[in-house]
Amino acid sequence: VPHPPAAEGACLTCHAVHGSDRKPLLNAEMAEICLTCHDASESKFKLSHANNDVTGSRCTMCHTPHGGGEKKLLKATAHYPVNNGVCNNCHEQPVVKGKAVVINKSACFVCHEQKSPAMNPGKSAHGAIDKKGCVGCHAPHGSEIEHNLRAKPPELCFTCHDAVRRGVAAAKFQHTPVKQGDCVKCHTPHYAESRPMLKNEMTMVCRQCHKFEGEHVHPVGIKTPGGETVQCSSCHAPHGSDFKGILRRGQPDVCRQCHER
Repeated sequence: VPHPPAAEGACLTCHAVHGSDRKPLLNAEMAEICLTCHDASESKFKLSHANNDVTGSRCTMCHTPHGGGEKKLLKATAHYPVNNGVCNNCHEQPVVKGKAVVINKSACFVCHEQKSPAMNPGKSAHGAIDKKGCVGCHAPHGSEIEHNLRAKPPELCFTCHDAVRRGVAAAKFQHTPVKQGDCVKCHTPHYAESRPMLKNEMTMVCRQCHKFEGEHVHPVGIKTPGGETVQCSSCHAPHGSDFKGILRRGQPDVCRQCHER
C-alpha cells in the first residue's frame, strides 16, 4: 500500500530539499504535515483513532510514511491494540493533542502476564524493566522489527550496555554470537535465575555450541585456591578478547591463575 505522495514522487510534500531543523528533513512538524491532507475533524478520522485527539502526535509511531503492506499504512508489526483501535487497553484516559497520560508499567502485564514479576518469582529482572519499563525496549504502538523492538540487537542492547559495545569493538577476537548480534543466544531479555541474565547456568549455556568431549575434561564448578568457582568465564571472555579462544589472558598466564608452575 503506497502513501500517495510517495507514489506520485511528490517528496517535497513532506520533506525540505536542502535543509531543515527537523529530522528527517521534514518541512514542518510531523502532525502538521500529515494534517494538510488528513482532516482530523472528519468522523472517519476520529473513528480510526478511537476518538483520541492525535493532532500533536508523531504519526510514524503507528504508520509507515512511504508505504507498507498493511491497511492504513500501519506498521508491519503494529501492536495488537493499535491494529484493533482499542487504545484504552493501555491508556486509561483519551489522548489530548497527541499527549498520552503516563500509563502504569503493569498495564503491559494485563495481556503479557507471563512477563510479569508475579509470574517470575525469585528471578532477577532485566535492569531495563525496572528503570524504563517495557517501553525501554519495545515500541508500544508498533515497529518494523519483530516483537515491536525499538531497534535490532545488538544495537538495542548497546543503548544501555555501552561498555560492552566498546569492549567488543576493541576486541581482536569476538565471540561468534556477539559478532552475529545474537545477544539472546546466551542472555534472556526479561528474567533469569542465572546472572548476568543468562538463559541457564553458564556451563549449560556454553554447551549449546561448545561440546565438552574426551575422557578427561577440564573441571568446572570446583573451587580455586582463592575460593572462586571455576566456570567458563574464568578463562574465557564471553564477548571477546585480544587472545585466541577469547581467552582472558595469553598462555600460560591464563593457566597460572590456578595452576602453579
